[in-house]
Amino acid sequence: MGNLEFIYRRINHSILLDLLKNKDINQSLAYMVDFKEHKKLTVVPRRHSIEVSNDKITMVIVLLIGFELEEYDEIKSRTNLHIIAFDTISKTVIEFKKIKKDIKEVDFMSLFFMTLARTKSKKLHDLIHLRTLSKS
Repeated sequence: MGNLEFIYRRINHSILLDLLKNKDINQSLAYMVDFKEHKKLTVVPRRHSIEVSNDKITMVIVLLIGFELEEYDEIKSRTNLHIIAFDTISKTVIEFKKIKKDIKEVDFMSLFFMTLARTKSKKLHDLIHLRTLSKS
């Protein structure tokens, strides 16, 4: 992790923001939700969410319930918009009236394994191979 920005009250939101700046992670997330390769993604912290986007895709990771009331209308017309939640609670929030059916639930471990599978880092590939030796 780089220099952690403490933009959010919850430390896990700040850590997620920092991790999403890693191109391997943000490109893997884009691939998971859109099934296409996306490069040069920009990460923008917002009050209730984290936006990861370029000119072909917009992913919004919902962090807090104020997202629908304060941020959704600004971005809802973007092409290829993906609203993402990493926790199951987001789909049950009563305050989400317009976006509930559009939220894509992503598991942190799924993103972890997708990033591992897609990385070009030799160091990480060596660690994966080291782990497979334990199964021999």
